[in-house]
Amino acid sequence: MPKFLQIILLILLTGGFLILFLGFLVTWRNNHSIDQKKFFQGSLLGMIPDGAYKGSVNFYKASWIGKRFDRENNTGLNLFGSAQAPEERYPFVTRIEKGVHDADLDVLVLDYNLSENPWWLRRIRDEIVEVSSGKYLGKVYLRVFPGYPFTIGFFELER
Repeated sequence: MPKFLQIILLILLTGGFLILFLGFLVTWRNNHSIDQKKFFQGSLLGMIPDGAYKGSVNFYKASWIGKRFDRENNTGLNLFGSAQAPEERYPFVTRIEKGVHDADLDVLVLDYNLSENPWWLRRIRDEIVEVSSGKYLGKVYLRVFPGYPFTIGFFELER
């Protein structure tokens, strides 16, 4: 094998291991956080969200302002921009399942693996639980390889 191909292969392997290591590290940190304790104490005993919810997140600063849910159709959209004139993007479908890393907990899954979403977003799965009346805590997962999605962080939603 030519030397330059060996170097490229080494870089790719090293980078891949680094990404996996960082993914496991971030997941471990998030799964041992105060937010994880709050998440595991949450439930879906209240109503499944319907309508617009204001969002906040501490790991990603952008123009994301929340989510809009359509309970009847098990769908939703993310809201960006301003509360006065929100832009709706990135649809998701919802369903109730056991949590990926919280198998004892029923969660509302927000699945972005839809053809109309960009390829990078299709690898995201959110899970939410109600932590108090009208207030939800969400967990964001990134599916890098099958069987073990990385926990990227948490977000909050409230009326």
